[in-house]
Amino acid sequence: MIFDECHRSHFGDSHKNIVKFFRNTQIFGFTGTPIFVENSVGDHTTKEIFGKCLHSYLIKDAIADENVLGFLVEYYNGNEVTNMMSEDRMREIAKFILNNFHKSTFDGEFDALFAVQSVPMLIHYYKIFKELKPNIRIGAVFTYAANCSQDDDFTGMGTGAYASDSVGEADDMQEIMDDYNRMFGTSFTQENFRAYYDDINLRMKKKRTDMKSLDLCLVVGMFLTGFDSKKLNTLYVDKNMEYHGLLQAFSRTNRVLNEKKRFGKIICFRDLKSQVDTSIKLFSNSDNTEDIVKQPFCEVKSEYQEMAQSFLIQYPTPSSIDLLQSEHDSEEDFGGLFSDIDLASPKLGKTAEDKNQLISNVLLALDEIEFGDDTTTQIDVLGDAYEYMIGQFAAGAGKKAGEFYTPQEVSEILAEVVTTGHERLRNVYDPTCGSGSLLIRAAHTGNAVEIFGQEKNPTTYNLARMNMLLHGIKFSNFRIENGDTLEADAFGDTTFDAVVANPPFSAEWSASEEKFNNDDRFSKAGRLAPRKTADYAFILHMIYHLNEGGTMACVVPHGVLFRGNAEGVIRRFLIEKKNYIDAIIGLPANIFYGTSIPTCILIMKKCRKEDDNILFIDASKEFEKVKTQNKLRPEHIKKIIDTYRNRLEIEKYSHLATLAEVAENDYNLNIPRYVDTFEEEEPIDIKAVMAEIKDLETKRSALDVEIEGYLKELGLVD
Repeated sequence: MIFDECHRSHFGDSHKNIVKFFRNTQIFGFTGTPIFVENSVGDHTTKEIFGKCLHSYLIKDAIADENVLGFLVEYYNGNEVTNMMSEDRMREIAKFILNNFHKSTFDGEFDALFAVQSVPMLIHYYKIFKELKPNIRIGAVFTYAANCSQDDDFTGMGTGAYASDSVGEADDMQEIMDDYNRMFGTSFTQENFRAYYDDINLRMKKKRTDMKSLDLCLVVGMFLTGFDSKKLNTLYVDKNMEYHGLLQAFSRTNRVLNEKKRFGKIICFRDLKSQVDTSIKLFSNSDNTEDIVKQPFCEVKSEYQEMAQSFLIQYPTPSSIDLLQSEHDSEEDFGGLFSDIDLASPKLGKTAEDKNQLISNVLLALDEIEFGDDTTTQIDVLGDAYEYMIGQFAAGAGKKAGEFYTPQEVSEILAEVVTTGHERLRNVYDPTCGSGSLLIRAAHTGNAVEIFGQEKNPTTYNLARMNMLLHGIKFSNFRIENGDTLEADAFGDTTFDAVVANPPFSAEWSASEEKFNNDDRFSKAGRLAPRKTADYAFILHMIYHLNEGGTMACVVPHGVLFRGNAEGVIRRFLIEKKNYIDAIIGLPANIFYGTSIPTCILIMKKCRKEDDNILFIDASKEFEKVKTQNKLRPEHIKKIIDTYRNRLEIEKYSHLATLAEVAENDYNLNIPRYVDTFEEEEPIDIKAVMAEIKDLETKRSALDVEIEGYLKELGLVD
């Protein structure tokens, strides 16, 4: 025997009677919503009757094959009255349905069901609709408990209060039928209730052109399972539902018809979000509800607005569209990207076969990894793996490591600093971008639209471009140039919302007066940075490219804070004349690859007021030692960022120095001048120490005598 909708079968007397009569019967069942332990009533399950599942074709499979539609589930956020039978609440919901009905049903091309909790609620809703004088045809149908499936009490399908045999509700049903008769010219009574039910069925399906359709039908339990109509596209719900009852009801709307009907639309007037997610996960055997439930309109609208805003920032005028790059425009950007790869290198193996085997093993290993950006966990597998390898290479690369890699914990601090006070950055720039990890971190933290960088070393320049691409950044959204930033600035007069950098410490440059005395980047400071220490040349270059409302943060050696001569003149210019320096953060020694010297972060802004102070943070003592490197842990980073953002003064950690205080120190910014980290030693009690020494001398003399006695006993001394 074969049973359809077998989730409703064989849990009551029907099963007992069948088994008793057909003693050798073999039973097969079909259902999209089996009764599992999770959704069972009284511990009865479909498996208990029909045995193990022979084949699975779940709702997610049917949707993927386009045999049925997915659902759009939206939740009405109107009247928050908790009394579900409140007149105001029900009237507001009725008005909402009427006001939005034509939009939901494409001006009546489709029809809708309205599932409510109980017969009294149905009657009340029907009377409200009638008072509102709708311009759509509305009907209702409900039955008595005796007429519903005898198995429903065992499956959970029989939820909701049905009509009693009372005269009042019978009269209400007849009144609803009388309205129906006047609307359609029929003559149904409760004596021919089945004919009334069949007529509603036909009108809801809109199959006969000679029959006027019923636009909206109010139900309690009828039509919520087993009713298939391609013309039904909307289900309104003011009813508690869960598991198979919920999915069965929703599925009345998802029959495939045409391009207009893209999903079954469900509008809930109760908070059923948890029940919907639980039911979908149970019957699709998946935690991913997005395969079945479409993204709500409010979320789509929010994403659209965000994308539109991003587009307008990037292309503010119609003429800027003309500057869009074509596919061919990217060819030059990728030129020479793999020029440093040497497949003939002996490091890959001694023989050609060895080299091929190694390369093959790498490709096979990569093929097993699920690449891409996992938005649920914010993991970019390929990009993060690439950055991890760069970091590992930097750890063993000695002094050259600093040329291309900034440790992630330092990158995080710089990124958090330059994005403070900015919800979204227009662009971000790094004049010495190395492998690009710092740039990517800052751009990601600040949701930057565009990324700009320059790198002198051709190999490292290629690393940066690869890093961008492997992190999913479109070629049209980044511009990385190969060249000497100080000697040949690639970005002219362009200014940026954020500037970050870890420039080479105390590098040499030409410091040519003939070339740079009239260069707007350096000329206003009064002196050029020394030829053997270009730190201030990089600092002035970055300030030049910083826009008025932006923030600059760069890593520098401590010498920048106190060295004199030309650097002292430039430092005084930046403080006294420009008031650009916002904060200085002292970092622990030995956190950078290739150098153990202590470093600091210099933070600068152009929009400071004359009476602003400078925040000094000494974070040099707070770190964790890991092998030969010192590491900043999340708690250390958080303390630094919180102190900076809130401009806190913490004893032996941070200090707000006024500009007058800095002037008194002759514009020397050495952190110990402003943050006193001196720990006093406990006073020494000389008398106690002398007494302890004498006591030890006495004990030693006694031990000498004792040892001499042992030696005499052994005959070793006379």
